[in-house]
Amino acid sequence: MTNFVGLDVSSLDVKVCVLNAQDNKVTALTITNDLPGTQCIRDQLLALAQ
Repeated sequence: MTNFVGLDVSSLDVKVCVLNAQDNKVTALTITNDLPGTQCIRDQLLALAQ
């Protein structure tokens, strides 16, 4: 399955949007711009890949 990930990075947070190959939104979330936030998006993307 092909997904595309868009990131909007600021000093406080990161807005994440994942689209599938048909341009449908799979998920969208806002995470903190720190290590726990990065771990959160990593976990979300790995779950989508399964």
